[in-house]
Amino acid sequence: MGFFDFLKKKDVNNGYEIEDDSFIAELHHLSKGPWHQYDVIIGARGYGWEGMLGWANYMASADLEHISKVSYAMLAGATEEDITEEYLKYNDFTKVPSLQEERGVLSVGGMSKTVHGPMQIVWINQTNFLRFFTIVDDENLMRRYAETVIRRTFNTKDAMKLARPIQPKPVEGKQESGANSNQEESIEALKAQLNEAKKNQGDWQTPYTKLLKAVYNRPVLFFALSKGQYDAEKATSEPLISTKDFGGVPALYVFTDVEIASGWMQHYGFITEDMKYGLIGAIEKQPCNFQSTFTLARHLGAQMIMLDEGGSYVAIRLDQFMEVNGIDPKQIEIAMSKEESANMLDNNVAPEAKFARIAAIPLTKK
Repeated sequence: MGFFDFLKKKDVNNGYEIEDDSFIAELHHLSKGPWHQYDVIIGARGYGWEGMLGWANYMASADLEHISKVSYAMLAGATEEDITEEYLKYNDFTKVPSLQEERGVLSVGGMSKTVHGPMQIVWINQTNFLRFFTIVDDENLMRRYAETVIRRTFNTKDAMKLARPIQPKPVEGKQESGANSNQEESIEALKAQLNEAKKNQGDWQTPYTKLLKAVYNRPVLFFALSKGQYDAEKATSEPLISTKDFGGVPALYVFTDVEIASGWMQHYGFITEDMKYGLIGAIEKQPCNFQSTFTLARHLGAQMIMLDEGGSYVAIRLDQFMEVNGIDPKQIEIAMSKEESANMLDNNVAPEAKFARIAAIPLTKK
């Protein structure tokens, strides 16, 4: 029995062969001629530069052979620098001179021993995002492959096996109905439905509401960061509230895709003066992270959300976004240490409502 025949066999355990939750939060498949692009959102904390180099070394030893492309970029969407020949002199990503400084993107391509075809993997620094380019037109197979890449289980009993899908957490106090309630439509599909409905003067509120929920349910969102609030010593800043659009109405600038965020960053020059950091930060949807950010933005005067400017952008009223997602505008959570909290209580001082500081995306090592 061949490899592809094995994949078509009926799976055990309701289709899931690993008794564990999947590390894949989302998988999106795009076709570009004979090539297929698979974008994977990892349902876990993001990775950094050293992790990328170690991961690339693992893939070169476990699955990718005949490495034919190695490149890096300062940030997603920027021009890539091909360093294939340099890598082949060392055969160790941690020792390649051009990779000693931290970069934004690392791309490695070769022949996959597992899928028996070309495979290119793209890592983006300080995110939980992976991209695969391949000629394989099979989402089931690529889901198995991505799970194996993330778990690093090539050449083990768990290689190319499925795990239980991550179940989305319901919004407190709300319950979705319908058989397909857990099958979230893609952000881009909902944008297209919204634009089509507005163009034809149809029911635009349904896709608009779905879009607002889908954005809030993302495992991570990217925010434009303030130049004025940037702390060069700590390389952190706060979410930007700008009046450049909507006739001067204050707005947050939010991105669902790291490449759209990076393109926006380059277009508007949102890079630190020393060219080491891009003024875009990632916020993961952990307890209260999203809720606190949007609630504080409203408290600080924001009225709109500019979603995915630089791509197929959508203007969203912040109050509507909060209402649809059950965010209480009166409940504000402010991160502080126990010492800060105790000091305020001792001195009868009210806490200042301000954003938590966010790490900027590094472009080079300090």
